[in-house]
Amino acid sequence: MHKKRLVISSIFVLLIIAGIGIIFFSKNYGQSNTVVRVQTVNINSKAKKIANYDVLANGKTRESHSTGDFSTAERIKVSPNIFDTYTKKNQTHLRLLKEVPLYNQKKHKVDDANYWKMINSITKNVHADIYKLTLFKAHSYYAYVQINQWILDAGTLYEYNPKSNILRKLCDFDGKEVINISH
Repeated sequence: MHKKRLVISSIFVLLIIAGIGIIFFSKNYGQSNTVVRVQTVNINSKAKKIANYDVLANGKTRESHSTGDFSTAERIKVSPNIFDTYTKKNQTHLRLLKEVPLYNQKKHKVDDANYWKMINSITKNVHADIYKLTLFKAHSYYAYVQINQWILDAGTLYEYNPKSNILRKLCDFDGKEVINISH
């Protein structure tokens, strides 16, 4: 009878350990899935060598040697002059000064209202002076926001969901500019 309890207890403990291992593995594996693939250039380099990165679900990036379909993403460079900054309760806020026509990389005017919804969401959620703003549309909407931080070249990649009007931070890049996005 004592041996039977010992065997049952041992099996129970092994099942618990296996369950914890499965949960831990699935959580870590899920966070290493690629959300989007980006192409960057080093801001401080004259060579402007293009590098590909996988942006992972956990907010990290890893250099990728595989190529994606970067030819289909729409890219719009937005002048930072459409924004003004002000300080309220010791925090920087953005204010949209004017709406201007948006043009893609082929110099065609873009009339997608979701871009302006994304810009308004950036205005509400980014609390720094914007130096460069590039919007992308691949399978989803993205914004790469570079902010003025004196000697740092900090930038943040966001994903925008027009249905929920949620701007979600994906990752940060330092010293790099996102020039293209692949799905």
